[in-house]
Amino acid sequence: MADVAAGAKGAGGPGPDGPEAGRGWVRRLFGYCWQYRSDVLLALGASLAGMAVMALVPLVPKLIIDDVIVSHDRSLAPGPPC
Repeated sequence: MADVAAGAKGAGGPGPDGPEAGRGWVRRLFGYCWQYRSDVLLALGASLAGMAVMALVPLVPKLIIDDVIVSHDRSLAPGPPC
């Protein structure tokens, strides 16, 4: 039990794992991930595009409620009115 407690360092403290052990896990993870730069940037772009689409989703019910139900400016059915 004493060996485990003696070997455990605080978060971010230098340890016996080499020169990168004291830099913090986020920096090490960034270094490993940056080797696959194009994949990381593609995933980041897809994530931002997905968030933009998800931000536009509430506009559909807003349009239905405001323009179709409340003010009767539009028809609920798509296409030209019959």
